[in-house]
Amino acid sequence: MGYLFTDTDTVFGTFSDIAERWPARLFLNVLPETAAAYGIAAGETTYGRLLADVKRLRVAYEAAGYRAGGRVMLLLESRPAFFQHWFALNALGLSVVPVNPDLKGYRGPAAGKPPVGCSLPGHRLRRATTGAVEL
Repeated sequence: MGYLFTDTDTVFGTFSDIAERWPARLFLNVLPETAAAYGIAAGETTYGRLLADVKRLRVAYEAAGYRAGGRVMLLLESRPAFFQHWFALNALGLSVVPVNPDLKGYRGPAAGKPPVGCSLPGHRLRRATTGAVEL
């Protein structure tokens, strides 16, 4: 049996559509080793649970003044918080610029408006760019 997906314009739109159709299905599983490395809880996260977290963060970002058309840097890490923040920002029409945490000497984009910095829980931005915020 194949899956029927509707056309959506955003990553959040696709995720939200799937989460609303199958909220009890597993989105990801944090293994004990990964949990220990990041200092987070091990275990499973369903689509429905992640969607609820994403909606909460979307409201917080909107209240903090984030608006469509902006760019936000997020550390690219293999943990649930990355997906929560990515989908929440995408729901507001913002682009996420994934940043490799192992990248040394990053100076930002060469031209144009710099992205906004946003740290995931438990991280501090070493050098904040315009409008940095922690949620």
